[in-house]
Amino acid sequence: MSQNILIKFYKDRENIDLNYAFQIDSGVKGPHLIFVAATHGNEPAGAFATQKIVTELESGTLKLSKGKITFVLANPLAFEKNIRFVNYNMNRVYSKDLPDNYEGNRASEIRKFLQNNPADLLIDIHSVSHGEIQMVAYLDINPKTKELALAISNLEMHFIPDTKIIPRSLMQEAEKWGTNAFAVESGNHTSSQSQIVAYDQFINGLEYFGMLEAQEKSQTTSKSITIYKTLDLVKPLAGFEYLDKKTHTGTFIQKSQKYASHSNGFYIAQQDSFIVMPCHNPSLNDTDAGWICSREIV
Repeated sequence: MSQNILIKFYKDRENIDLNYAFQIDSGVKGPHLIFVAATHGNEPAGAFATQKIVTELESGTLKLSKGKITFVLANPLAFEKNIRFVNYNMNRVYSKDLPDNYEGNRASEIRKFLQNNPADLLIDIHSVSHGEIQMVAYLDINPKTKELALAISNLEMHFIPDTKIIPRSLMQEAEKWGTNAFAVESGNHTSSQSQIVAYDQFINGLEYFGMLEAQEKSQTTSKSITIYKTLDLVKPLAGFEYLDKKTHTGTFIQKSQKYASHSNGFYIAQQDSFIVMPCHNPSLNDTDAGWICSREIV
């Protein structure tokens, strides 16, 4: 299914005061969930998952017993062009004074919706360009969000961003207006598995809140989880490249180790740490080429 077909899927169903978004309402008072796709335009898993879940709801395969769901295509122009962003990283744009560009204007529309429509949970679906990383990300400033992430997501890798290092995200914006939010890295951009993971997160959320008719909640088993917490970001400079072409999430770097280079020198680890979400071909307009993190297994 092409991007244009998926864009039309959202556009044809618009029924709320936000373009490229729509709601399915059971007509029975209950929870409100927001499912977001394509914050980055080259990450289609959330849109595919939306198409699948909505088709099942419209056909009666799934039945919404209470509450409502809002589906949002966050960055439609970048999605149409199959690029990460048009002018600026959509997931670093939610500042007090939004930039006067495409992503800034779109973020303003989404902000207004979040202000006027608080929800019980927002799930923001992402995917990765390198590898098949699957993880759930949430802020540790809100215990309820962590509780929801642990209860709903079945992923064993967790990422806790420091908002001083990774600011102005959609998660942070949602929390600001009273909506619990977490993000999911569902796998590789081009992988069918990423679409399955995205769909599962949406279904798990609906099941957790008891919103699906005649559906048993998925059984979760106790498992160890790996938690990464941000220590610093890897800011791409001209000529950026990782020294090890196989650098991936979980790559260990020792204090004082050179792990990447740029036109005028090297990136050097300030402490023993791990690289998370490395981007091997970042744009200079992007905000980061990965993060330096601590790691804990619990």
